[in-house]
Amino acid sequence: MRNEEAQPGVSPLLLVKAYAAYFHTQGYFTSDTQAALAIISAEFSFRTEMTLYGSALQQDPATAKQLISDALAIRFAGILQAYGISVPFNVLQTLTKAALDDAVTLCAADPPDFPSIINGVKTGLSGHGISY
Repeated sequence: MRNEEAQPGVSPLLLVKAYAAYFHTQGYFTSDTQAALAIISAEFSFRTEMTLYGSALQQDPATAKQLISDALAIRFAGILQAYGISVPFNVLQTLTKAALDDAVTLCAADPPDFPSIINGVKTGLSGHGISY
């Protein structure tokens, strides 16, 4: 059994412990509690996005590319709107598709060493008492 199943919220609480006070003292939030709530909310949103990302990766390549580039376009639209910038969604879709194509091309030339990456993540997690 994974620790996060046995102890719900372990990951968000580690993030809260690591960053809430810092975010508060840097003026991003008015209190440690407000920072903690934002961190927990962001972590759960991230988990949902990763689940959707995993689902996209299980599709055929063309569908996966479309789903991932649309998700990126949605994310970028939100970030830009937070700064008062409005970009037509179809423009963002075009840009994210092009960026995704470029990333695939770059990675194809020098594929990552996934076993080493996975071992590094496992080591980092177990250093915080998280195993799976």
